[in-house]
Amino acid sequence: MTKHCNNFVITIDGPSASGKGSLARKLANFLNFQYLDTGKIYRIIAAIFGISAQNNLKIDSNLEERILSLLLEDSNTTLYNNEDIGKIASILARHKHIRLALLPIQRRLIYSAKSGIILDGRDTSSVVFPNADFKIFITAQTSIRAQRRFKEMLHQKKQMYKTIHQQIIERDIRDTYREFSPLIQVKDALYINASYMTKEQVFSYIKEKIKTYL
Repeated sequence: MTKHCNNFVITIDGPSASGKGSLARKLANFLNFQYLDTGKIYRIIAAIFGISAQNNLKIDSNLEERILSLLLEDSNTTLYNNEDIGKIASILARHKHIRLALLPIQRRLIYSAKSGIILDGRDTSSVVFPNADFKIFITAQTSIRAQRRFKEMLHQKKQMYKTIHQQIIERDIRDTYREFSPLIQVKDALYINASYMTKEQVFSYIKEKIKTYL
Protein backbone atom coordinates (compact mmCIF):
# COMPACT_ATOMS: atom_id res chain seq x y z
CA MET A 1 0.00 0.00 0.00
CA THR A 2 1.34 3.40 -0.92
CA LYS A 3 1.26 6.23 1.61
CA HIS A 4 -0.68 9.45 1.13
CA CYS A 5 0.80 11.91 -1.35
CA ASN A 6 0.30 15.68 -1.15
CA ASN A 7 0.70 15.97 -4.92
CA PHE A 8 -2.16 15.37 -7.34
CA VAL A 9 -1.41 12.08 -9.09
CA ILE A 10 -2.92 10.96 -12.39
CA THR A 11 -2.21 7.46 -13.70
CA ILE A 12 -2.79 6.41 -17.30
CA ASP A 13 -2.54 2.75 -18.27
CA GLY A 14 -3.09 1.02 -21.55
CA PRO A 15 -1.60 -1.33 -24.11
CA SER A 16 0.99 -0.51 -26.75
CA ALA A 17 0.08 2.28 -29.21
CA SER A 18 -3.15 3.09 -27.37
CA GLY A 19 -2.31 6.80 -27.18
CA LYS A 20 -1.53 6.91 -23.46
CA GLY A 21 1.82 8.62 -23.96
CA SER A 22 0.53 11.48 -26.11
CA LEU A 23 -2.44 11.94 -23.77
CA ALA A 24 -0.17 12.02 -20.71
CA ARG A 25 2.16 14.59 -22.27
CA LYS A 26 -0.72 16.85 -23.33
CA LEU A 27 -2.31 16.69 -19.89
CA ALA A 28 1.02 17.39 -18.21
CA ASN A 29 1.54 20.48 -20.36
CA PHE A 30 -2.04 21.65 -19.83
CA LEU A 31 -1.94 21.20 -16.04
CA ASN A 32 1.73 22.15 -15.65
CA PHE A 33 2.37 18.77 -14.05
CA GLN A 34 5.49 16.64 -14.19
CA TYR A 35 5.32 13.71 -16.62
CA LEU A 36 6.75 10.25 -16.02
CA ASP A 37 6.88 7.61 -18.73
CA THR A 38 7.38 4.54 -16.53
CA GLY A 39 8.28 2.43 -19.55
CA LYS A 40 11.34 4.59 -20.10
CA ILE A 41 12.81 3.21 -16.86
CA TYR A 42 12.87 -0.29 -18.34
CA ARG A 43 14.33 1.03 -21.59
CA ILE A 44 17.08 2.80 -19.64
CA ILE A 45 17.93 -0.45 -17.84
CA ALA A 46 17.90 -2.28 -21.18
CA ALA A 47 20.22 0.33 -22.72
CA ILE A 48 22.66 0.18 -19.79
CA PHE A 49 22.76 -3.55 -19.05
CA GLY A 50 21.14 -5.32 -21.98
CA ILE A 51 19.42 -8.66 -21.46
CA SER A 52 21.86 -9.56 -18.64
CA ALA A 53 19.78 -7.42 -16.27
CA GLN A 54 17.22 -10.22 -16.05
CA ASN A 55 19.70 -12.39 -14.15
CA ASN A 56 20.95 -10.06 -11.46
CA LEU A 57 19.87 -6.43 -11.21
CA LYS A 58 20.87 -4.54 -8.09
CA ILE A 59 19.89 -0.90 -7.67
CA ASP A 60 22.44 0.97 -5.55
CA SER A 61 22.35 4.70 -4.83
CA ASN A 62 24.66 5.55 -7.74
CA LEU A 63 22.56 3.63 -10.26
CA GLU A 64 19.36 5.12 -8.86
CA GLU A 65 20.68 8.65 -9.30
CA ARG A 66 21.82 7.81 -12.83
CA ILE A 67 18.39 6.47 -13.74
CA LEU A 68 16.66 9.51 -12.23
CA SER A 69 18.93 11.84 -14.17
CA LEU A 70 18.24 10.04 -17.46
CA LEU A 71 14.50 9.96 -16.77
CA LEU A 72 14.30 13.70 -16.33
CA GLU A 73 16.25 14.64 -19.44
CA ASP A 74 14.94 14.63 -22.99
CA SER A 75 18.21 13.71 -24.69
CA ASN A 76 18.87 10.23 -26.09
CA THR A 77 15.14 9.81 -26.77
CA THR A 78 15.97 8.07 -30.04
CA LEU A 79 18.19 5.59 -28.23
CA TYR A 80 15.56 4.63 -25.69
CA ASN A 81 12.90 4.29 -28.39
CA ASN A 82 15.16 2.03 -30.45
CA GLU A 83 13.30 -1.12 -31.51
CA ASP A 84 15.98 -3.49 -30.18
CA ILE A 85 16.09 -1.67 -26.84
CA GLY A 86 12.30 -1.88 -26.69
CA LYS A 87 12.35 -5.65 -27.19
CA ILE A 88 14.87 -6.14 -24.38
CA ALA A 89 12.89 -3.81 -22.11
CA SER A 90 9.75 -5.85 -22.77
CA ILE A 91 11.56 -9.03 -21.71
CA LEU A 92 12.98 -7.40 -18.58
CA ALA A 93 9.56 -6.05 -17.60
CA ARG A 94 8.24 -9.61 -17.19
CA HIS A 95 10.52 -10.26 -14.22
CA LYS A 96 9.08 -9.65 -10.77
CA HIS A 97 12.44 -8.84 -9.15
CA ILE A 98 13.12 -6.13 -11.75
CA ARG A 99 9.70 -4.52 -11.38
CA LEU A 100 10.05 -4.53 -7.59
CA ALA A 101 13.56 -3.08 -7.78
CA LEU A 102 12.36 -0.17 -9.92
CA LEU A 103 9.23 0.65 -7.88
CA PRO A 104 11.03 2.87 -5.30
CA ILE A 105 12.47 5.04 -8.08
CA GLN A 106 9.04 5.65 -9.57
CA ARG A 107 7.50 6.45 -6.19
CA ARG A 108 10.36 8.75 -5.28
CA LEU A 109 9.56 10.83 -8.37
CA ILE A 110 5.88 10.90 -7.47
CA TYR A 111 6.46 12.19 -3.95
CA SER A 112 9.05 14.74 -5.07
CA ALA A 113 6.89 16.32 -7.79
CA LYS A 114 6.33 19.99 -6.93
CA SER A 115 2.66 20.31 -7.91
CA GLY A 116 1.32 17.20 -9.55
CA ILE A 117 2.47 14.34 -11.73
CA ILE A 118 1.09 12.22 -14.55
CA LEU A 119 2.33 8.66 -15.03
CA ASP A 120 1.75 6.44 -18.01
CA GLY A 121 2.49 2.76 -18.26
CA ARG A 122 0.82 -0.59 -17.80
CA ASP A 123 0.62 -0.97 -14.02
CA THR A 124 0.65 2.61 -12.73
CA SER A 125 -2.91 2.39 -11.33
CA SER A 126 -2.68 -1.16 -10.02
CA VAL A 127 0.86 -1.38 -8.61
CA VAL A 128 2.98 1.76 -8.90
CA PHE A 129 0.48 4.12 -7.27
CA PRO A 130 -2.95 2.59 -6.53
CA ASN A 131 -3.88 5.65 -4.43
CA ALA A 132 -3.79 7.96 -7.46
CA ASP A 133 -6.33 10.78 -7.46
CA PHE A 134 -7.49 10.12 -11.02
CA LYS A 135 -7.01 6.91 -12.98
CA ILE A 136 -7.43 6.33 -16.70
CA PHE A 137 -7.36 3.16 -18.77
CA ILE A 138 -7.15 3.81 -22.50
CA THR A 139 -7.23 1.21 -25.24
CA ALA A 140 -8.20 0.68 -28.87
CA GLN A 141 -8.68 -2.22 -31.25
CA THR A 142 -5.42 -3.94 -32.18
CA SER A 143 -6.00 -3.20 -35.88
CA ILE A 144 -6.43 0.52 -35.15
CA ARG A 145 -3.33 0.59 -32.95
CA ALA A 146 -1.33 -1.17 -35.65
CA GLN A 147 -2.44 1.43 -38.21
CA ARG A 148 -1.29 4.23 -35.90
CA ARG A 149 2.07 2.60 -35.27
CA PHE A 150 2.48 1.92 -39.00
CA LYS A 151 1.96 5.62 -39.80
CA GLU A 152 4.44 6.61 -37.07
CA MET A 153 7.11 4.33 -38.52
CA LEU A 154 6.73 5.34 -42.16
CA HIS A 155 9.30 8.13 -41.84
CA GLN A 156 11.75 5.87 -39.98
CA LYS A 157 11.75 2.69 -42.03
CA LYS A 158 9.34 0.59 -43.98
CA GLN A 159 7.68 -2.22 -42.09
CA MET A 160 4.72 -4.31 -43.14
CA TYR A 161 1.42 -3.50 -41.44
CA LYS A 162 0.78 -7.21 -40.78
CA THR A 163 4.11 -7.46 -38.95
CA ILE A 164 3.31 -4.47 -36.76
CA HIS A 165 -0.19 -5.80 -36.04
CA GLN A 166 1.23 -9.17 -35.00
CA GLN A 167 3.85 -7.51 -32.79
CA ILE A 168 1.15 -5.51 -31.01
CA ILE A 169 -0.95 -8.64 -30.43
CA GLU A 170 2.06 -10.50 -29.03
CA ARG A 171 2.98 -7.56 -26.79
CA ASP A 172 -0.60 -7.41 -25.49
CA ILE A 173 -0.44 -11.09 -24.60
CA ARG A 174 2.87 -10.66 -22.76
CA ASP A 175 1.63 -7.61 -20.87
CA THR A 176 -1.77 -9.04 -19.97
CA TYR A 177 -0.73 -12.54 -18.94
CA ARG A 178 2.60 -12.00 -17.19
CA GLU A 179 2.58 -13.43 -13.69
CA PHE A 180 3.51 -10.26 -11.80
CA SER A 181 2.06 -6.80 -12.39
CA PRO A 182 0.03 -7.55 -15.54
CA LEU A 183 -1.75 -4.91 -17.59
CA ILE A 184 -5.25 -4.59 -16.08
CA GLN A 185 -8.01 -2.04 -15.82
CA VAL A 186 -8.59 -1.25 -12.13
CA LYS A 187 -12.21 -0.85 -11.04
CA ASP A 188 -12.02 2.88 -10.35
CA ALA A 189 -10.28 3.83 -13.60
CA LEU A 190 -12.04 5.82 -16.28
CA TYR A 191 -12.26 3.55 -19.33
CA ILE A 192 -11.69 5.01 -22.79
CA ASN A 193 -11.94 3.11 -26.05
CA ALA A 194 -10.12 5.45 -28.40
CA SER A 195 -10.47 3.30 -31.51
CA TYR A 196 -12.47 5.96 -33.33
CA MET A 197 -11.37 9.07 -31.46
CA THR A 198 -8.64 11.48 -32.46
CA LYS A 199 -5.97 12.50 -29.96
CA GLU A 200 -7.66 15.89 -29.59
CA GLN A 201 -11.05 14.29 -28.90
CA VAL A 202 -9.54 12.10 -26.20
CA PHE A 203 -7.74 15.07 -24.66
CA SER A 204 -10.89 17.25 -24.64
CA TYR A 205 -12.93 14.44 -23.09
CA ILE A 206 -10.40 13.92 -20.29
CA LYS A 207 -10.11 17.66 -19.62
CA GLU A 208 -13.86 17.82 -18.93
CA LYS A 209 -13.83 14.72 -16.76
CA ILE A 210 -10.89 15.86 -14.65
CA LYS A 211 -12.23 19.35 -13.86
CA THR A 212 -14.22 18.18 -10.84
CA TYR A 213 -11.14 16.53 -9.33
CA LEU A 214 -8.84 19.56 -9.37
